[in-house]
Amino acid sequence: MFVEIAGYFPMQYTPQNQQTMKYAAPDGLNITKPTTMPTGVHGKRVPLEVALLLRVAHIPQVVRILNWVEKEHSFLLILERPEPCKDLYEYVTERGPLPEDEARDLMLQVLHIVMACHAAGVIHRDIKDENLLVTTDRHGRVTLKLIDFGSGAFFIRDKIYTDFEGECCY
Repeated sequence: MFVEIAGYFPMQYTPQNQQTMKYAAPDGLNITKPTTMPTGVHGKRVPLEVALLLRVAHIPQVVRILNWVEKEHSFLLILERPEPCKDLYEYVTERGPLPEDEARDLMLQVLHIVMACHAAGVIHRDIKDENLLVTTDRHGRVTLKLIDFGSGAFFIRDKIYTDFEGECCY
Protein backbone atom coordinates (compact mmCIF):
# COMPACT_ATOMS: atom_id res chain seq x y z
CA MET A 1 0.00 0.00 0.00
CA PHE A 2 1.24 3.47 -0.81
CA VAL A 3 0.59 6.43 1.44
CA GLU A 4 1.35 10.11 1.26
CA ILE A 5 2.92 12.09 4.03
CA ALA A 6 1.12 15.38 3.37
CA GLY A 7 3.30 17.92 1.66
CA TYR A 8 5.84 15.32 0.52
CA PHE A 9 3.78 13.49 -2.09
CA PRO A 10 6.37 11.33 -3.85
CA MET A 11 7.47 9.72 -0.58
CA GLN A 12 6.02 6.27 0.06
CA TYR A 13 5.68 4.58 3.42
CA THR A 14 4.51 1.10 4.20
CA PRO A 15 2.45 0.22 7.27
CA GLN A 16 4.44 -1.37 10.07
CA ASN A 17 1.35 -3.38 10.88
CA GLN A 18 -1.30 -4.02 8.21
CA GLN A 19 -3.95 -4.82 10.86
CA THR A 20 -3.71 -1.60 12.88
CA MET A 21 -2.68 0.65 9.97
CA LYS A 22 0.15 2.16 12.07
CA TYR A 23 2.71 3.84 9.86
CA ALA A 24 6.38 4.49 10.30
CA ALA A 25 6.89 8.21 9.80
CA PRO A 26 10.33 9.81 9.63
CA ASP A 27 11.31 11.93 12.63
CA GLY A 28 11.72 15.65 12.15
CA LEU A 29 9.17 16.10 9.35
CA ASN A 30 7.24 19.27 10.05
CA ILE A 31 4.19 19.10 7.85
CA THR A 32 0.98 20.69 9.06
CA LYS A 33 1.29 23.53 11.50
CA PRO A 34 -1.74 23.52 13.81
CA THR A 35 -2.63 27.14 13.07
CA THR A 36 -6.37 26.53 13.03
CA MET A 37 -7.60 24.11 15.64
CA PRO A 38 -11.36 23.51 15.39
CA THR A 39 -13.48 21.62 17.85
CA GLY A 40 -12.08 18.28 18.79
CA VAL A 41 -12.04 14.98 16.96
CA HIS A 42 -12.20 12.00 19.33
CA GLY A 43 -11.72 14.42 22.23
CA LYS A 44 -8.56 16.02 20.80
CA ARG A 45 -8.03 19.28 19.00
CA VAL A 46 -6.69 18.75 15.48
CA PRO A 47 -5.74 20.95 12.52
CA LEU A 48 -8.65 22.10 10.41
CA GLU A 49 -7.38 20.03 7.46
CA VAL A 50 -7.80 16.82 9.50
CA ALA A 51 -11.34 17.76 10.54
CA LEU A 52 -12.26 18.61 6.93
CA LEU A 53 -10.81 15.35 5.56
CA LEU A 54 -12.76 13.37 8.15
CA ARG A 55 -15.96 15.22 7.19
CA VAL A 56 -15.56 14.24 3.49
CA ALA A 57 -14.19 10.73 4.14
CA HIS A 58 -17.32 9.15 2.62
CA ILE A 59 -16.69 10.76 -0.78
CA PRO A 60 -14.78 8.27 -2.96
CA GLN A 61 -13.31 11.05 -5.13
CA VAL A 62 -11.53 12.64 -2.16
CA VAL A 63 -8.21 11.29 -0.93
CA ARG A 64 -8.69 9.34 2.32
CA ILE A 65 -6.93 10.29 5.51
CA LEU A 66 -5.57 7.08 7.02
CA ASN A 67 -4.07 8.50 10.18
CA TRP A 68 -2.50 11.59 11.66
CA VAL A 69 0.34 11.90 14.13
CA GLU A 70 0.83 14.83 16.46
CA LYS A 71 4.43 15.92 16.78
CA GLU A 72 5.69 18.58 19.19
CA HIS A 73 5.03 21.54 16.86
CA SER A 74 3.28 19.94 13.90
CA PHE A 75 1.08 17.13 12.63
CA LEU A 76 1.88 14.44 10.08
CA LEU A 77 -1.07 13.57 7.86
CA ILE A 78 -0.95 10.07 6.42
CA LEU A 79 -3.10 9.90 3.29
CA GLU A 80 -3.93 7.25 0.74
CA ARG A 81 -1.94 7.38 -2.46
CA PRO A 82 -3.81 5.77 -5.35
CA GLU A 83 -1.66 3.69 -7.63
CA PRO A 84 -1.19 4.59 -10.42
CA CYS A 85 -1.62 8.33 -10.13
CA LYS A 86 -0.28 11.70 -11.16
CA ASP A 87 -1.69 15.16 -10.75
CA LEU A 88 -3.83 16.67 -13.47
CA TYR A 89 -1.13 19.20 -14.37
CA GLU A 90 1.36 16.41 -15.11
CA TYR A 91 -1.31 14.37 -16.94
CA VAL A 92 -2.17 17.23 -19.32
CA THR A 93 1.48 18.25 -19.76
CA GLU A 94 2.41 14.71 -20.84
CA ARG A 95 -0.57 14.27 -23.18
CA GLY A 96 -0.96 17.75 -24.60
CA PRO A 97 -4.40 19.15 -25.43
CA LEU A 98 -7.08 16.67 -24.35
CA PRO A 99 -9.85 15.57 -26.68
CA GLU A 100 -13.04 17.51 -25.95
CA ASP A 101 -14.91 14.44 -24.66
CA GLU A 102 -12.18 13.61 -22.15
CA ALA A 103 -11.84 17.23 -20.99
CA ARG A 104 -15.61 17.44 -20.51
CA ASP A 105 -15.64 14.20 -18.51
CA LEU A 106 -12.85 15.43 -16.24
CA MET A 107 -14.59 18.78 -15.64
CA LEU A 108 -17.86 16.99 -14.83
CA GLN A 109 -15.96 14.89 -12.29
CA VAL A 110 -14.57 18.07 -10.70
CA LEU A 111 -18.08 19.54 -10.48
CA HIS A 112 -19.45 16.36 -8.86
CA ILE A 113 -16.59 16.30 -6.34
CA VAL A 114 -17.14 19.96 -5.41
CA MET A 115 -20.89 19.46 -5.07
CA ALA A 116 -20.36 16.40 -2.85
CA CYS A 117 -17.92 18.33 -0.64
CA HIS A 118 -20.35 21.25 -0.33
CA ALA A 119 -23.18 18.85 0.53
CA ALA A 120 -20.92 17.48 3.29
CA GLY A 121 -20.34 21.00 4.61
CA VAL A 122 -16.80 21.53 3.30
CA ILE A 123 -15.36 24.04 0.84
CA HIS A 124 -11.90 23.37 -0.61
CA ARG A 125 -10.88 26.92 -1.71
CA ASP A 126 -7.78 25.83 -3.68
CA ILE A 127 -9.03 23.71 -6.57
CA LYS A 128 -6.39 23.58 -9.27
CA ASP A 129 -4.77 20.99 -11.50
CA GLU A 130 -2.04 20.19 -8.96
CA ASN A 131 -4.71 19.31 -6.36
CA LEU A 132 -6.48 16.78 -8.56
CA LEU A 133 -5.00 13.29 -8.88
CA VAL A 134 -5.64 11.33 -12.05
CA THR A 135 -5.99 7.61 -11.40
CA THR A 136 -8.09 4.72 -12.66
CA ASP A 137 -11.05 2.99 -11.07
CA ARG A 138 -11.45 -0.79 -10.84
CA HIS A 139 -12.90 -0.79 -14.38
CA GLY A 140 -9.87 1.02 -15.83
CA ARG A 141 -11.69 4.35 -16.30
CA VAL A 142 -9.80 7.59 -15.72
CA THR A 143 -11.01 9.17 -12.47
CA LEU A 144 -10.04 12.16 -10.36
CA LYS A 145 -9.40 12.47 -6.62
CA LEU A 146 -9.26 15.81 -4.81
CA ILE A 147 -6.32 16.38 -2.44
CA ASP A 148 -4.93 19.14 -0.18
CA PHE A 149 -7.66 20.61 2.02
CA GLY A 150 -5.14 22.91 3.73
CA SER A 151 -6.94 26.05 2.50
CA GLY A 152 -10.41 24.62 3.11
CA ALA A 153 -13.14 25.62 5.55
CA PHE A 154 -16.43 24.40 6.87
CA PHE A 155 -19.17 25.55 4.52
CA ILE A 156 -21.76 27.83 6.05
CA ARG A 157 -24.73 28.47 3.78
CA ASP A 158 -25.38 32.16 3.02
CA LYS A 159 -22.01 33.19 4.46
CA ILE A 160 -19.91 35.47 2.26
CA TYR A 161 -16.31 34.28 2.23
CA THR A 162 -13.97 37.25 1.86
CA ASP A 163 -10.58 35.86 2.92
CA PHE A 164 -8.25 34.96 0.08
CA GLU A 165 -7.09 31.34 0.08
CA GLY A 166 -4.98 29.30 -2.34
CA GLU A 167 -2.18 30.54 -4.57
CA CYS A 168 -1.98 34.06 -5.95
CA CYS A 169 -1.02 32.89 -9.46
CA TYR A 170 -4.55 31.53 -9.98
